[in-house]
Amino acid sequence: MKPPARLLFYATSIGILLFANNALAQAASPNALDAIPDLFQAKFEGMEAALTNDAIKLFGLLAIIEFSYAAFQLAFKQADIGQWAGVIVNQLLFLGIGFYIVSNGANIGGAFVDSFRQSASGASVAAGGVGTLSPSDVFNSGVTIAQNGLDNMSLSDIPESIAYAISSLIIVVVFALIVAMMILSLVSAWGIVTMSILFLGFGGSRWTKDIAMKAMTGILGVGAKLFVMQIIVGVGGSIFTDFATKPVTTAADLIIMVGFSVVMLALVKVIPDTVQALISGAAFTGGGAMIAAAGAVAGAASNVAAQMLGAGAAAT
Repeated sequence: MKPPARLLFYATSIGILLFANNALAQAASPNALDAIPDLFQAKFEGMEAALTNDAIKLFGLLAIIEFSYAAFQLAFKQADIGQWAGVIVNQLLFLGIGFYIVSNGANIGGAFVDSFRQSASGASVAAGGVGTLSPSDVFNSGVTIAQNGLDNMSLSDIPESIAYAISSLIIVVVFALIVAMMILSLVSAWGIVTMSILFLGFGGSRWTKDIAMKAMTGILGVGAKLFVMQIIVGVGGSIFTDFATKPVTTAADLIIMVGFSVVMLALVKVIPDTVQALISGAAFTGGGAMIAAAGAVAGAASNVAAQMLGAGAAAT
């Protein structure tokens, strides 16, 4: 390599190293990410009273139509008192149960989601994993793993240091995507539970009750998604912790961790979405485009890191 090109190579390398250290220093903000789902949950809870009121009105209107239609049928058939009593009791049971579900929709939906999360916590702990779904803990584990790689950087071996820097940044980006999926699932869970309250009001009529049933199925689906995700992240959290405590001695060690983080990203995306789709009956695409893109980025960056090692050897 000619002297000007060699100077440009080293100048660029030093810039990359400085950028990597500064980026990770700014990324590490413990517990900041945990506040995002809590903020959305608080906002959604503020909607519950208004949505419940509208759902009750809708339910009442449909219940009047349902009861009037049943009474018209009985009158048209000139039913006796026994038939009238049977239909009235049936309508009261149907509408009474429906009214209870509409009036307590937020509590019922929240209980479904919480029960799924409690079951996932117990299963994860039994498998030696983490019992809580904490985005900050997951992201901080990724930052720690990346920082372990950056600690091995040295100006005496610029090419290998660049490999450390690139691999560390990939790990941070992939862990950020994992955390984004966790936050998205938590926020969507509370959002679906809250906004489904209005659709429960359609349970007041035999013609629209399927809409209310689909709303309940949607709540079950998002609860099951959180259940599976919490188990995967909980068990994976113990592996994250093991990686974070292991010393990184070579760039190859860090590249292996890059591969593991991409695998975890695929698991966190595909399996929970599959379970949710199976329960809700929705079509499932598998998020293949995003996973393929993340894998391509990781593979390309790993190739760049390897090429930088080769370029460094040629430069010397």
